[in-house]
Amino acid sequence: MEDLKNIQFAEILETLSENLSITETQHNAAVKSYIAVGNWLSKDDSLLKPYEPK
Repeated sequence: MEDLKNIQFAEILETLSENLSITETQHNAAVKSYIAVGNWLSKDDSLLKPYEPK
């Protein structure tokens, strides 16, 4: 019975990892957005500029 639980648990983890993985395109879009937010927060007229957000 314990072996069956371990197999089921492994299958659940495998399914989760497959569903949590993102494509390279999704990763690149996230990085681009992250950089854009950092650039926006560090503009000359930003109150956060002194903290050098990136």
